Parts: sequence; structure tokens; C-alpha cells
Amino acid sequence: MRIGRHDVWNEYDAVASVTGGHTEAMKLAQASSMANHMTQCWNIAKESLMAFGCGAWQAEQLMSNTKDIRLLNGCDELDPTVHALRAYLGRSAHRCRLNLRPAPGLDAESCIGTGIHVFRADQLGLTQEQQEALERELSSSAAALSKNETNMAYGRRWFENCTELLNKITPFLSEVTGYSEGTITEELSRTAFAQRVINGPEDNDVQKVLHQDTWHDAWKLWYFPRAVRDGEGPFRFSQYSHGLSSERMRLTTAFATKGTKWEEWRSYGHDEGSWRVDDVELLRMGCGASDVTCAAGTLVVANVFGYHARGEATETKERIALHASIRLNPWKN
Repeated sequence: MRIGRHDVWNEYDAVASVTGGHTEAMKLAQASSMANHMTQCWNIAKESLMAFGCGAWQAEQLMSNTKDIRLLNGCDELDPTVHALRAYLGRSAHRCRLNLRPAPGLDAESCIGTGIHVFRADQLGLTQEQQEALERELSSSAAALSKNETNMAYGRRWFENCTELLNKITPFLSEVTGYSEGTITEELSRTAFAQRVINGPEDNDVQKVLHQDTWHDAWKLWYFPRAVRDGEGPFRFSQYSHGLSSERMRLTTAFATKGTKWEEWRSYGHDEGSWRVDDVELLRMGCGASDVTCAAGTLVVANVFGYHARGEATETKERIALHASIRLNPWKN
């Protein structure tokens, strides 16, 4: 299974080039990807971190969902290259889940490899009537930038078409992530909502700086009932940037180094663990970013461990979507 431009051996070599001297930890990390159960995968991953020099309690913190490294008590004294190992362990858990499930279809394989997949309305099997019903639901007054009690979409009778669409794509999301369909359904019921984004030029939106959402593979989806064109703030994504290249691992180590003061443009999000990069740093990883313009009725699924951002608008525009995320602990089934 290839993930990004880097297959299992190339990712191993890239991470090992940064974590040099921790051969046993790296071998255990690689072995965890071939475990026959996620509990076994978790146990081997913990052994890997302890072989690196972590205490058992530090290892368990590093294997939690915590993205803000300032909240990892006692871990700031560790060699910062442990965060490159942590990224490899998260990737190994993703590989393990994929290995334990049937081989993914071509669309899922493409999404795993590039980090993104875009479905047209006809590929989703949506009729014109269904598209119009989805637009009515998503343009309701309940739509907002963030989820709240009134705009949660899954299982609500006033979002029945949204719920039907989410159920339709659950098998694909399971193939891409390796989580069970039951786990995906639970996560969608918790995170799916009607989103309204008001995007204007030069609004100092920190989400417009290319960033990763967290330290491991995670996914977001957007269904756009209306077209999103150039200059209207489309989703921006860097294909293959979710691969564990040596340059990305060097940046990971730099970002995790204690006491470093970062440029103001990286924003508070960088300090919280959603690490920001500029175009030059992205190019050093061998990647570039592009806007994902969409026709009406388009679904976008992206691995947001890859670098992404909210696109720039040339004039103030409203963008509505059905939005959801899958950001679970890597060792969950």
C-alpha cells in the first residue's frame, strides 16, 4: 500500500534519517504496521517509544490524540526527533488498519495515495431532485461556521438528505481510513454539520495559511451544493504532502524543538500543533498546493495530515457545505 509518493520502505528510510541512532525503535515501529490486531499494533508502538527512551507514561501520552505538544507533560525533555517517530507510528497504525481490511477500491486507493479524492454529483449517484434537496437543507438558517446544537446534520429529520448522503459514502470512508463502518458512522454523527463560511480578501483568517490538522492521518469532507469557483475561497490542498518525506520529518523535529519562537504569520494555530508552512517549505517537500474548484454537487474528501488551507477570495463570498471530520486515535478499530 503506497501512501503519498513514499512507500513503506522509503518512509522508513526518511524517518530513520532524522531519528538516526534509534534503530530498534524504528524496527519496532515498522513491525507494528504488520500486527494482526490493533491492540497488538498499539503494544508494539508503545515498545517502540520506550526503545527510543520514553517512559511508559510518556509513550502513552505520545500515543494520545493530543496535538499540542505543550500539553504532553514531561515529554518536552525528550529528543525532539521523537515526534518524527510519533508520525511514523501513526502512519504504521493506518497501514495496519488497511492491512486488516479488504483491499480498497480504485477511488479509495487514489485517495490514500494522493491524499484527496473529488466526486462529481453523477459519481455520487445524486439526482437533480436530491441535489436541490441537499441545497435547501444546507442553506438553512441553522448553517454556521462551526458546529452547534442547531446545525448538526446526522440523523436529524430536517437534514434527512444529508444523512442519506453520509450513509452512502460511509463504505468509501471506511476503505480510505481503515476504520470500521460502525466507527465511521459514530464519528459522522458527532461531527457532521451544515457549514456557512463568509470569506473575504485580507481578512487575516489563520485557516488560509497552509497547515496540518494534527500529528497523524485524519480526514475531512465537504459536500458543496453550489459551485465554488476561482476567487471564491475554494479549498486549497497539497497532494502527496501527507507523505513522510525526510524534509517533512526535519520540519517536524524543528517545530517540536523546545523554546523556539516562530514567525508571527504562523499564528497561534502553529503553537497549538496545527503546524504551518509556507510555499518554500512545501516545495522542499517536493509538493505544491492548488485550489480545488468545484461544480455544484461535488464531494471532496481529504487527508488533513496533508497540508491544506481555506482558499483566498477576491471579494466577500458565502460558501455553504456539509462538513464532517474523522480525527480518531490511530489505534482505534
